[in-house]
Amino acid sequence: MEANNDKVNLIHGETQCTILICTVDDGAAVAQLVYEDFVSNNLNVEFENLSQPNAACSVRQCNVLVPILTARFEQTPMCRGALEEARRLQKPIVPVIATKDWRPEDWLDLTIAGCEVFRIFDNESAYEAFLDSSRMSGLRADVTMRCRPVPSRAEREKAEIKSLKEKIQECKGKLKTWPPAHKLRTLSILTDRQAVRVTLSELNAQPDVTHMHETISRSDIKAPAPMVDEYGFSKRREVDCMISYEWDNHKLVRQIYEDMTMREIRVWFDIWGSMQGNASETMATGVECAKVLLVFLSKAYTESPYCLMEFRYAVKRGKAFVVLRTEPNIQLDQWMLDAIQGFPEYEIYSYNALETLINGVSTIDVIMQAVRYVGHAQPRYLVDDCSAELFWLRCLFDDALNAISVESGQSRFKTCTRCGQQFEEHTEGGCKNHPAHFMDGTILESRWVCCQQQGKRAPGCNPCNHTDVVRVFTQNPSVGTWAWVPT
Repeated sequence: MEANNDKVNLIHGETQCTILICTVDDGAAVAQLVYEDFVSNNLNVEFENLSQPNAACSVRQCNVLVPILTARFEQTPMCRGALEEARRLQKPIVPVIATKDWRPEDWLDLTIAGCEVFRIFDNESAYEAFLDSSRMSGLRADVTMRCRPVPSRAEREKAEIKSLKEKIQECKGKLKTWPPAHKLRTLSILTDRQAVRVTLSELNAQPDVTHMHETISRSDIKAPAPMVDEYGFSKRREVDCMISYEWDNHKLVRQIYEDMTMREIRVWFDIWGSMQGNASETMATGVECAKVLLVFLSKAYTESPYCLMEFRYAVKRGKAFVVLRTEPNIQLDQWMLDAIQGFPEYEIYSYNALETLINGVSTIDVIMQAVRYVGHAQPRYLVDDCSAELFWLRCLFDDALNAISVESGQSRFKTCTRCGQQFEEHTEGGCKNHPAHFMDGTILESRWVCCQQQGKRAPGCNPCNHTDVVRVFTQNPSVGTWAWVPT
């Protein structure tokens, strides 16, 4: 649908505030709800009803604009003028949809494209508990984040460039010849990658090991940490798995997320269907940081433009998949069939299906082990979401470190005896161990207590540093359990 580009005369108000809530009559109740919450949390906020006679909008005087979106809001010229002025001034816009079963169209849909959108219809939907969050607390956190002074991307890259140049100068002083031999690299953010398919061994247990799900209260479990920093910029933190789903499956997603958390699998997913920061950028960061995408495949998923965009990006970036088909007879386009071919797929039409035993092992444990093993097989890529200049300096610094290693005769990298990856001596993190012991008896056969994986060489579940120390699988004779020493 084409946007109407007619000029709108905006009457400017003079109300000074950090946060401005703008609304019309049919969104006033939600606006009042948001306003009272922000005031109770000591935020500097005002709200203006733009459908009132002689209404004025103080968008120029605020730092963040929170429009309460309704059908009438979309039809009000003053509202359009307010949002267009906010966009012109590059003010952060955090929209709230206040009407059920309605979505913006025309100019409004275009204006808020890329923004995270919160759906708050009344007090119940605002404070409905989900993990350790609610829609209102998510809205408040996002608005608060956007109120902070924001360094530009150029400024942040400039700081890293300065630091790299200093390190390169130090390396230059240690080398006999300069420049160092160059290793050819590609700015792979521009290229497609290929995921690694693996053949999974069948799990089995004698006697049968049934699944027990414990519903976790808000105080016991935390929502996934956001993929944005305090300024709203995307940040990278490696996770084992990203959950990709359509909102209709959110209850099943929550239950499986609880199971994954209990098994020490680091997961990220969009808990409210509205991501903090720029939605498209946050999605891309989530995909980049995940080793595996756990896809909850449904008919609604295949019809959702946002889900398909997420899936396409994962394919382009060479991400691996574990697929849960949540309903029968899902028709997929050929490109989606090609993307998931060779990856594990399971039919999970309800949560009860996860209790079904496969060779004596519950389906949920089979799926969790698939997530771990598929993720463990994926290669690690150099972070390259940056300018060409910064990428070149990162490569030059890497080349210089290689040259120093050659001239000194000392290996720059060691091989981890736990995961087999190469690492540098001062590398922090990047590996995982098992913090608990391994049972190999008749009560809990061939299973790590910490994460319930089978097999003594199962990938670790607890983040730790790499090691090159020889490890020995050792039995504790007093209790009959086993563990790697050192872990």
